[in-house]
Amino acid sequence: MMKTQFMSLWDGLITDPTCTVIIMGATNRPQDLDKAIQRRMPATFHVPMPSEAQRERILQLILQSEPTAPDIEYKRLAAATEGFSGSDLHELCRQAAVYRVRDLARDELAREAETKECKSSTSDSDEEYVDAVRPITMEDLRLAL
Repeated sequence: MMKTQFMSLWDGLITDPTCTVIIMGATNRPQDLDKAIQRRMPATFHVPMPSEAQRERILQLILQSEPTAPDIEYKRLAAATEGFSGSDLHELCRQAAVYRVRDLARDELAREAETKECKSSTSDSDEEYVDAVRPITMEDLRLAL
């Protein structure tokens, strides 16, 4: 129903001579795009997946704002991610970041069990939390693959 409504409105744009709307679309999966939508696009442009060197640079850009361990081998990681889009690489890094947070939570639970003290989560500052989270390692990225 949503697609039908969208297509109906799109047809109205095409038939209105005073309309100056430009519709642009982008997808990582053109094979899954509806044929009716494809027919309404007057031109298509193929943008290839990033090369190994481009993937290496994309990974560096994504991880530049995150604390990372010195063991990260960007060249090796780029070689292992052939066929990945920029979005795929972003998801890979996000998943790797989750591993370190999971480890922090596990360590906190173990520490609480040892001391039998329940720390109030409101007493911890954001700064202490950031300091407690370890850097992303090559192993985190390997596991995220």
